[in-house]
Amino acid sequence: MAIFTVADPCRLFYTVQIISIRKGFANTDDILARLQPTPVRFMDRFRAFIRTRHLAYRTEKTYCLWVREFILFNGKRHPESMGSAEVNQ
Repeated sequence: MAIFTVADPCRLFYTVQIISIRKGFANTDDILARLQPTPVRFMDRFRAFIRTRHLAYRTEKTYCLWVREFILFNGKRHPESMGSAEVNQ
């Protein structure tokens, strides 16, 4: 494997991407998914709320992961059925 200098960061980035694609690590989850005009599911409504605040897509992904972990931690209960007691745990 060749070592690239700092003067050539584009070539390094391109090489890393090619290696990751060849090994099956292509990152396709960074493509924004379209939401329904009136979202029904909780996570879709949450994403719509984040998007109305014009937050970054990476922030949206992070917040959705936090919410998912919170739901799993509380025994897969719906967030609308939980209150401050669950948040304070």
